[in-house]
Order: sequence, then C-alpha cells, then structure tokens
Amino acid sequence: MALLSRVVSIRGAANLVTALNVAVAVGAAAVVLHRTRRLLPPVGWWIAAFALLSFGPLMSSVWWKQFNVIALVLALLGFDLVRQRRISAGAAAIGLSVAVKPIAILLPVAMLARRQTRRAGALAVAWIAGLNIAAQAMMATRAHDLAPLDPLMAVDNFLNKGPPEWGPFLCEPTNFAPGSLLCRAVGGWEYWTLQRTAVLCAVVLLGVWVIEALRGRAATSWEVFAFTCALSAMLTPLAWNHYQILLAPLFFLLLFRFAREGASIGAWSGLTLAFVLASLTWLPYGTMVGGIWELVSGTTESARQVRVLSGIAQFSQYILVATGVLWYAGRQPVGERVVGEIRKVRSA
Repeated sequence: MALLSRVVSIRGAANLVTALNVAVAVGAAAVVLHRTRRLLPPVGWWIAAFALLSFGPLMSSVWWKQFNVIALVLALLGFDLVRQRRISAGAAAIGLSVAVKPIAILLPVAMLARRQTRRAGALAVAWIAGLNIAAQAMMATRAHDLAPLDPLMAVDNFLNKGPPEWGPFLCEPTNFAPGSLLCRAVGGWEYWTLQRTAVLCAVVLLGVWVIEALRGRAATSWEVFAFTCALSAMLTPLAWNHYQILLAPLFFLLLFRFAREGASIGAWSGLTLAFVLASLTWLPYGTMVGGIWELVSGTTESARQVRVLSGIAQFSQYILVATGVLWYAGRQPVGERVVGEIRKVRSA
C-alpha cells in the first residue's frame, strides 16, 4: 500500500485491492474445482462450487477490502508447491503470505514441527523475517528515522492487542475470537492476562486433539493445512467475521472426504450447521437473516440484531473443528489400513 500510494489515489488503491481480491478468489476456486471435477460426484461438485463462491467470510473479506483472500491463497499455493517438492518456491509463497497478513501464522510452525517439512518451514520463517526487515527499512527510509528498524516494535504491535486501548472490542459479539467469548462469559476483561492465558491453553489442547486425530497422516497432507488454518483463526484476540475465511479449506476438505468416503448423518449435520453459521454474517452489510427479513418486510435490521446473530455465528469454527476431529478420529489413514490388511493376511 505504501508503494501504491505513490502512484494512485486512496480510492484507486482500494478499487485495485477489491479487483485483486475478486480475481484471486475466483481464480483459486476455479483451480480447486477443476482439480476435483472428476473426483467428486456431480451433485457434490456443484454443492462445493456453490459453497465456495457463496461463503460469507469470503464475501466479507472482499467487501471490507481486506488482504485475507490474498494471504490465504498465497499460503495455499505455497503448501501445494511444498507437496510437489518445490520447497524453495513453496516456502517463499508461505513467507509472503504471513508477511502480507499473519492470519495463517501457525502454518510455518506446523511445518517446522515435522521432519518432512522442516526445511520448508525454516525457509518460510527466513522469508517472513527478510520481508519484514525490508518493509521496515522502506519505512525508515521514508521517515528519515532509524526507529522503524526496531524489530521489537512489530512484535509488540502483534502481541499486545489488549486493554485498555482495545477494551471496547474485546467483549464485542462481532469479535469472533475465543477470548471474546470468554470475555462475555465472565462479564468483562478485568483479568485480561488470565483470560488470554486460558484461551491460549484451550487452543493448545484443541491442537493436541487435532494432532491425535490426524496421527499417521503425512506432514504434507491437506488435513494438516486445513486444520492449521482453522486453529490460526483462534489465536488472535481480535477476529472479525472475515477472518473466518480461514475455515474455507477445512470446509471444502470435509465436504470432499464426506462425499468420497461416506459420512454419517451426524457428520453431515455438523458440517452443514457450521457452514450455515459461518455464512450468517454479511458484514459490513448486516446478516443473511436481516437481508431476507428486509426483502420480506422492508424493515432494516438493527445493530443489536447484528450483534446477536454474530454471537451465534462465531460457534461455526468450534462446530467445524469438532466435526472434523471426530470424523478423522474414527478413521485410519489409507496407508495404515493397507498395512493392517497385509498384516492380517500374513498372520492368517
């Protein structure tokens, strides 16, 4: 944006961001749908196409002129390149994704944790550091001051989003962060540090549950990418509805697996409920329910109604992750099933 501001107006830059978001979103959806065209039943493929292009958080990201779509697609591209063993290119794309906006912040961490992807994870971290240093150097040059070169300034800005300056937003129902839910449950942010610690511990425990459910799957499996993105959305103390775009990979993956491998009514119900809740909010243009009500009655929904529906919509992320974990916990990876069958034959 600093570079764009030198050549175009603010409105022109905003329009460029919107156009880029739309192009990236449509392009990524087209690639994903093309790759899965022959792998899904026709009905399942059309449902997936409709779900991808009508996903509420995706539309909100475009409307809010956020960089979420760009950051997510860069992370997706980088992980796909790593899967193809194009380590350097994949690490660069992931590093650029996190440097643009650290919404998929857990992805390099997850890659560092596994030997198969450790080199890619280390290179991604190097790219993140290098790009941020370059950005700080540019700001220092523009400001004619060395203060912006201080790396602790960016770290402090990332970590210390809390009271008192963020107090009014921490318990706001339109804030989808787990800390916001806890904040409202206990009636305020008076003990913010304790609340933040409790939330981080809860996310860590949820991560351990995910790891146990995915045990035996490769570090480059799409399951690792999808669940890592979903958990990344739970780390920040401020997560607006458009941050829920990080749930899109897990939504699509579960739909793909359910359609191909079969799933119980309970699993399908959990996935459907999570999707409906995630798409309830169409901020900044209100909610899906409010839009339908306005068409029927001509009455515009109030800010209170938006907050109430947002408070309900934020449960989508928990239902989705729980649905995915419970489904994967009951299934072995294909490789393990094959090994198990071989062992049965040999023992017989």
